[in-house]
Amino acid sequence: MWLGEHPGVEIVCRDGAAGYADAVHQALPDALQVGDRWHIWHNLAQAVGKEVAVHSGCWATASRVRKLDGGTTTALQRWQQVHDLLEAGVGLLECARRLSLALNTVKRYARIDKPERMRRAPQYRPTLVDPHREYLRQRRAEDPAVPVLQL
Repeated sequence: MWLGEHPGVEIVCRDGAAGYADAVHQALPDALQVGDRWHIWHNLAQAVGKEVAVHSGCWATASRVRKLDGGTTTALQRWQQVHDLLEAGVGLLECARRLSLALNTVKRYARIDKPERMRRAPQYRPTLVDPHREYLRQRRAEDPAVPVLQL
């Protein structure tokens, strides 16, 4: 082993595998073992990701817009708010600040001249169920108690 042939090594940089730790300890029992930079950053990123995931519900409740109106403002109401401010001579950036919206969102609302144009027609996307839709409707009509997953 390379370490055994170099007894003057005082510090060994390695990853976190226990096998490496044992090998280094056997070859150089007095050597200081340290983690390498890549593994330290990788492990930190994984730990942070897990912690953020655990607290994801907290982030949603911390939103400034939700604190202000409970998330009840509709797109049409926001369009009206933006246009009311613009008509009063308020600039786009100030509208965004006052309404707690992103500047690009305010610009999008400002570009639309009529609130009716805010509505988008729903887009239908084909699914795997489509060829069987009529059969499934018939079965549900015949026996509504049958669980959907069973069908």
